[in-house]
Amino acid sequence: ATVSVLYCERVVGLHYLTITMLRNKLALVVPLLLLCPTTVISSEIGWVSQPVRPGEMLVVLGSDLNNSSCRFQLTSDISNVATDLVPSQPSPYSIKLKLPSTIPMSTYNLTVSNCGPTSSVDVNVPQVLWAQGDRGERASQFGWIRVFGNTLSLGASMFVGQSNEFYKMKTDLTKSLEEAMRRKDFKTVSLIAARLSEFQERDSSLSSQTLLRLTSGAGTFVLKSNTSGTESTWSNAFELEGKILPDRYLIDISNNGGSSWHAMNFFVSSEEPNRRYIDIVKLDTRKPVRVVVSDFGCSGSISCDSTPAVIAAVAKANQIALSGDLSEIFFPRGTYYLTTTDNGIPPLQPNVSMLGEGTDLVSIFFKEQQLRTQTQRFSNAPPSYVSFNGTGPNSVSDLTFYVTMFYNTVIKVDSAHSGFTLTRVRIRANAYHCMNGPFIKGRGDRIANYTWEQVGPVIQIHGSDFNIVDNDIYSSYNAIWTSGPGGRFGHISRNRIWSGGAAHWFDQMKQVIFEYNQMTGVSLMAMGNNIDTYGGGYAQNIFHAHNTFEQVWGNDREIMTTDNLGAYYSGYVVLGFLYSLSSLLKFS
Repeated sequence: ATVSVLYCERVVGLHYLTITMLRNKLALVVPLLLLCPTTVISSEIGWVSQPVRPGEMLVVLGSDLNNSSCRFQLTSDISNVATDLVPSQPSPYSIKLKLPSTIPMSTYNLTVSNCGPTSSVDVNVPQVLWAQGDRGERASQFGWIRVFGNTLSLGASMFVGQSNEFYKMKTDLTKSLEEAMRRKDFKTVSLIAARLSEFQERDSSLSSQTLLRLTSGAGTFVLKSNTSGTESTWSNAFELEGKILPDRYLIDISNNGGSSWHAMNFFVSSEEPNRRYIDIVKLDTRKPVRVVVSDFGCSGSISCDSTPAVIAAVAKANQIALSGDLSEIFFPRGTYYLTTTDNGIPPLQPNVSMLGEGTDLVSIFFKEQQLRTQTQRFSNAPPSYVSFNGTGPNSVSDLTFYVTMFYNTVIKVDSAHSGFTLTRVRIRANAYHCMNGPFIKGRGDRIANYTWEQVGPVIQIHGSDFNIVDNDIYSSYNAIWTSGPGGRFGHISRNRIWSGGAAHWFDQMKQVIFEYNQMTGVSLMAMGNNIDTYGGGYAQNIFHAHNTFEQVWGNDREIMTTDNLGAYYSGYVVLGFLYSLSSLLKFS
């Protein structure tokens, strides 16, 4: 741990020392009752705000910073020339230093001298919070690695905020260009376009300097950041393209073209507090053995019960997987009614996938059931309709599930499972189909003997290395839900979510990418989404970016919260243009 003294003062006859401990990129403020030294503490830098650009203000925390003898100097790694900075708003514990607008954008070294031993700190260096691949904790040879943290790129477009002078200049030029085009002043349009082109070139040259270095016994490989729009100060993507051999690789990152490298080192758990590596694994190119449901007696006609055919197909696919091969349960186009089973689809063994001919072509209806049996017509709903045995991997894709009465969960992934994929699946889980409310009879003597809050989530995700991408999910209550120990190393992206409760309930979630999702509340009680620790433990490292929330007006009237008594937030939030919220969140 790096410890920096912030202040030392007398409190009720004792001395009160407050320190800042930086461990695993997590700031903790710890009060201690200790004997303070009688001598004056020399000026020392403990922390600086970053990223910071030319013309912006640098905030410095430390000790004895209001000493008038102190000299503050900033040295760019490009020019290697020290520039004196004039302090403002000094206090014993903090000071502000404005960077000249004439210095180059780069990484810097800040020193304080002439008031005790010289103290220095690097500024604008990349700080890695965690990394993950297209396989979660791992990356495949033809996949990608995403790195998350702060100051990962130095390009102008990497920064969001009206206080950024460079960003403001670019925004003003864009507005002027639009006005000139409306006036049909093409000479001015040409001049402004050329100026904007200079901005773009500067952006590209800086962002292209973000590099990832992978080192193992198989060799050392340097990858350039993907510049397709995924790069930012918070997140950078690196494509592998089959060029790297499978192995365990140490990760280092540079945001200045390789002039300096900084090791990735992040907290995974108390058992692994300092991870430095990522595993790159060989892509499994085996073709799965296809098991076609219609071969077992039902072609997806609405006139037949599909239960026996589905059960037989699952049994066959499980048998194939247990023998060591990959298997695939295929649903040809049609409508499948599972009307004579109380347990949904039988659990799938590892290496079994479920595939439909198309989301719009395959519909699977589960038996209508209740929370508690009250009549012979309705049985108790099972814990879930789709589940998995063992540790995975498994996938479900290209079909539609319908639930038209009570459900505990539609899809459940247990904590021991690794490698679940849900993609291009439509789920319509309506616990009140053709019913006007709890305990009110609807069509066909149907009654909801349950309340809104007794309905379960559509997806329970407790495992690791999962992908939930490009789905369309409707839920009467919560849509995606997790509890202890929480989902780990997941990717939830580009989903359309309609929720009667919360779109996501992330209890103890860890290392998860949640981006480009659109969420709409569909009940009067649609409520806030959260990252929480109601179940104990901790949540950390959630990249929550480019998401849209709407119609969350019921219940607690919250769009996004971090919940639990005694919990706190340590990390970054950026409020950007047009009210879009792009945030990199680190929790503990």
